[in-house]
Amino acid sequence: IFVAAPGKEFLDWDLEQIELRVLAWMSQDEAMLDAFERGEDIHLATARDMWGEAQAAAHRYQGKVLNFAITYGGDEYTLYTRQHIPIDQGKAMIKAYFDKRPKVKKWIQDNIEQVKAKGYAETMMGRRRSFPEIHSPFEWERKKAEREATNLPIQGTAAEILKMLALQIRQAPQVNHI
Repeated sequence: IFVAAPGKEFLDWDLEQIELRVLAWMSQDEAMLDAFERGEDIHLATARDMWGEAQAAAHRYQGKVLNFAITYGGDEYTLYTRQHIPIDQGKAMIKAYFDKRPKVKKWIQDNIEQVKAKGYAETMMGRRRSFPEIHSPFEWERKKAEREATNLPIQGTAAEILKMLALQIRQAPQVNHI
């Protein structure tokens, strides 16, 4: 569909699970940091932690769904809608995930408490978004704000990293710009 101009080429980068890398860094979860340091597939590492070595390959996709559900502030209902995992089983999976990754759980809880106190969530580079709904009298609205406030520092920081990389590449003298 896209064709580069003569003498120019398109570049494509994939920063491989950047949001999960940001979560690992923010939470300082040793298991996640170690998996990334070793160059492991983080979803397979999660499946191994959750279901054991023998079952890891068979549960990789569930590990992926679980990783991203947590990263995006999801819950057992997210697992139900994405993978038809019964609510009780999804709740147990999330509990087991947090039992294996207590620093991730603590980071999420601390972040939500900070948002409640400050009224905003913040990326690692300092970009802020207000969440007045975090004090809503309606549970559904509070929960939505908590999910979004959990996700903003992670996905927002990932977006900032990508933008900084794009700017650095664009300014690099050896890159032949389109």
